[in-house]
Amino acid sequence: MNIEFFLQNIELDPKVKDKIAEKISRLKKYNAKISSAKLDLSFNPAHNKEEVIRLEAFLCLPKKDIYTSVRAGNLSDAVDLLANKLRHQLRELKDRKEEKRKKTRQMIRRKKEAGGEA
Repeated sequence: MNIEFFLQNIELDPKVKDKIAEKISRLKKYNAKISSAKLDLSFNPAHNKEEVIRLEAFLCLPKKDIYTSVRAGNLSDAVDLLANKLRHQLRELKDRKEEKRKKTRQMIRRKKEAGGEA
């Protein structure tokens, strides 16, 4: 997975970037078709003390892009919140696809039982 970082008013150590990239790469187990991730990280000390870090993520999938944004007081909390939100969105996407497949199978089964061919 290709991960791009866009930074505003903050500089990250390469080790920190690697840790963030590792957390985002773990999302591959929820959807193997994630092609790339774009992370936008900014620091604004003028904001509320609990919201000085803003982290946004765009995950690129074949037919859909997933976006989420979080604000937090420190970077590690922001990364954890972001990963949880993305994980939740990927699970919802998977559940919707499975539900659609299930309904299609049921419809085909009903047609066969009624005597028609699928």
